[in-house]
Amino acid sequence: MICKMCECDQVQKYAEDINREYYRCDRCELIFVPERYHLSRNDEKLRYDLHDNSAGNSGYVNYLNRIVEIVPEISRDVNAILDFGSGWNAVLTELLKGNGYQCVAYDPLYDKKDFQSKSFDIVIICEVIEHLRSLRQELSIIADAMSNGSFVLIRTQLSPPKELFQKWWYIQDKTHINFFSLKSIEQAGYLLGCVLEKTFDKDIFVLRKL
Repeated sequence: MICKMCECDQVQKYAEDINREYYRCDRCELIFVPERYHLSRNDEKLRYDLHDNSAGNSGYVNYLNRIVEIVPEISRDVNAILDFGSGWNAVLTELLKGNGYQCVAYDPLYDKKDFQSKSFDIVIICEVIEHLRSLRQELSIIADAMSNGSFVLIRTQLSPPKELFQKWWYIQDKTHINFFSLKSIEQAGYLLGCVLEKTFDKDIFVLRKL
């Protein structure tokens, strides 16, 4: 087995529960679920459809508004933003538009795909990277959508110590198949042609394209 992100062959079985096995790359520290445990595309979408990720959910909106607050701290010169993995309702896209930003929603599961040949100042990947099946390929798509000096904002929970991993709430969601340390966030940045520049609130990582 090789690492799905850095393609290193130094991969070891890390943990196992009643549903899945988890493997960890010794080089980039990505923890990932092998493909044989992935949900079908239909079951994955059904799972997302159960989420109350709507503008009427005040808790969800407050959670996303933290991203909106951070955008001007990243850069004052933002003309175009890509909401990568926006979901059907694309609530973050609408919040950003409501704050005066040009924002495009992208989510292939919900047929939101119209961003090709465009270039963005910020790409936001909010609670998305842990779901990506073809991690290297999708990071390449993101890299192609960025201009020099632009930013990627990744929001995801970092993995806890090994003794707490199997009790971690994040692995209970079967659509979560990638789990990151700070080192694996930096490896994702390397594939994007970016360096990690800032961290907010322990789960928001800002990377700048070189």
